[in-house]
Amino acid sequence: MKGQLEGLRSGDNRKLWAIKYLSMHAQGKEWFQTYQKSMVKYFADPTDIRLYGTLVRTVRPNVADLRARARSLAKDCPSKTKITLAAIYVTPQGMDILAGAQVTWETSP
Repeated sequence: MKGQLEGLRSGDNRKLWAIKYLSMHAQGKEWFQTYQKSMVKYFADPTDIRLYGTLVRTVRPNVADLRARARSLAKDCPSKTKITLAAIYVTPQGMDILAGAQVTWETSP
């Protein structure tokens, strides 16, 4: 999550990759007009974006999980760029229910 959000915030090639991905999947979708409006807004000001980061963990909730990341992302963040971080904590049993037996979840003790 760190590298992805920092790259998107700072304007590396991740933004262009995301735009290309969305443009390939937007045609014919109900959200195509929203995509077009977003692209007009983005090309007018590439810092006017909203980023979301989600951390999923199978440990007890800990505010420190996101605190350092939030502080780091806030540095040099363009004023129009908005970043939302969320942490989701799920028990190992909950992960089993969500993912089934096909996925193995490794967690530290």
